Amino acid sequence: MIFKSLFMSRKAVAEGGQSDDVGMIVILMMALVFVPVVAAHAASAWPADADPQQLAGMFSALLKIF
Repeated sequence: MIFKSLFMSRKAVAEGGQSDDVGMIVILMMALVFVPVVAAHAASAWPADADPQQLAGMFSALLKIF
């Protein structure tokens, strides 16, 4: 019986084997979900008659949060 480690594929990648782009796929899937959600919330919170000073204040408040 041949024993295969669960970490064999990752070890092969670390040793120069063929790499898969799982991380990039996860990032793209998260962007596919979260970008429209953020855009919908921003569109609902966006004032219709905002002048540049108000928009700058909103942007500044967002930067302080993050």
